[in-house]
Amino acid sequence: MTKPKLRFKDKNGNAYPEWSSKQFDEVFEILQNNTFSRKELNYSNKSVKNIHYGDILINYPLNLNCQICEIPNINQDIDLSKYKSSSYLQNGDVIFADTAEDETVGKACELYNVQEKMLSGLHTIPCRPKFNFASKYLGYFLNSNLYHNQLLPLITGIKVSSVSKSSIKTTEIYYPCLEEQEKIAGFLSKVDELINECESEVKDLEEQKKGLMQKIFSQQIRFKDSNNNPYPDWEEKYVNEVCDISTGKGNTQDKEDNGIYPFYVRSAIIERSNKYIFDGEAVLTVGDGVGTGKVYHYVNGKFNFHQRVYKMSNFNGILGKYFYYYFSTHFYDRVKKMTAKTSVDSVRLEMISKMTLLIPCQEEQEKIAKVLSKMDELIEEKKALLIDLQQFKKGLLQQMFV
Repeated sequence: MTKPKLRFKDKNGNAYPEWSSKQFDEVFEILQNNTFSRKELNYSNKSVKNIHYGDILINYPLNLNCQICEIPNINQDIDLSKYKSSSYLQNGDVIFADTAEDETVGKACELYNVQEKMLSGLHTIPCRPKFNFASKYLGYFLNSNLYHNQLLPLITGIKVSSVSKSSIKTTEIYYPCLEEQEKIAGFLSKVDELINECESEVKDLEEQKKGLMQKIFSQQIRFKDSNNNPYPDWEEKYVNEVCDISTGKGNTQDKEDNGIYPFYVRSAIIERSNKYIFDGEAVLTVGDGVGTGKVYHYVNGKFNFHQRVYKMSNFNGILGKYFYYYFSTHFYDRVKKMTAKTSVDSVRLEMISKMTLLIPCQEEQEKIAKVLSKMDELIEEKKALLIDLQQFKKGLLQQMFV
C-alpha cells in the first residue's frame, strides 16, 4: 500500500499515525452461511431474515441499514436448528458475494442497525471483525480498488466468476487508527447522503413527468389558446400517416469506442460510430431484445442506428417532439396487446405503422412538447449533478485508499 493522498488530522492539527496492515485471518472470523435459494425466501411472512448474494451485487449499498433495506425472510417451515447462535449476524459484520457474472464478484456490504435475527445466504462469505472498527469503515474499504484489486487475481471460473474462502484469506486489510477511520466513514457517509438525496429527486421528477404525461394524453389536462378558449378536439391517425418508418443498416461491427456520431442499438446504451446514415429529426425505438417497447430516443442531427432499431422521421402534421412523448407513452402497451405476450421481445414494422395516435392542433402540440421538455431539462440537470457526485466520491475513494 502506498501512502494515501488524502489524510485527516486530529483536533490539534497533527497527523494521525501511519496505517496498519494485517492478513485477512488476523482481522476476520468467517461465519457459517446457508444455501437457501430464492424459492425458500419470501417477503411476507416475518421470520429470520436472509442476506442473498444477488441482493449484495445489485440492490444493497456498501453499508447496509438493515431496518431500511428490504431483506427477505426464510420460509417458516425450514429447520434452522443447525445454525449456531454465533452465525446470526450483528452490527459490524461484513458479507462478501463470492459469485457473480463478472468482476463485481467480491462485492461486500457492512451491516448496521441490525435489530432482527438474520443469517447470511447462498454464495456469501459472512465475516466478523476480531477487533473494533469504526462503523461503515469496512464497507468503504472492502469495496475500494485498494482491496478489490487484491481479489482480481484470485477469481476463478469462465461463465461464472467466483472467489473462495481459502483465497480471500490471503488478502491484506489496511486501516488507520480508529479516530481517523471514523472521520473517513463520516465524510464518505455525508457524500452518500447527498447522492441518495439526488437519486431520490431524480426518481420523484421522473414520476411527476410520468403522471403529467398520463393526464395530458388522456386529456384530463387540456391547454387553451391565448384567448382562453379550448383547442379543437384531437384527431386520430395511424403512425404511417404522419411519418416515414425504416430500420437501420448498422450492426455491432460499426461500433467505435471513440466514434464521432451516436450509434443507437438494441438497448438504452448509446454507442458511438464513425459513420452516420441519417441527419435530421427522428424518434427511435428498439425492434427486438430486452429494450423492445422500453427504449426511446428523440434525435435531431447526424447518427447511425442498428438494423433492429426503428426510425420514425419526416413528420407530417405532427411535431417530432410531440410524437416522441406520445409514442413513448403508448407504444409498449399497444405492442403487448398486438403480440398477446406477457413480455414484449420483438416488434414488426407493420405493428408500428398501424398504431394510432391522438393528435391535437399544432399550437397545442407545441405547448405540450414545451412543458414536457422543461421536465426533461430538470431531470437531466439532476442526473448531471448525480454523475458529478458519484465521480466526486470515486475520486475520494481513490485518494483515501491508495
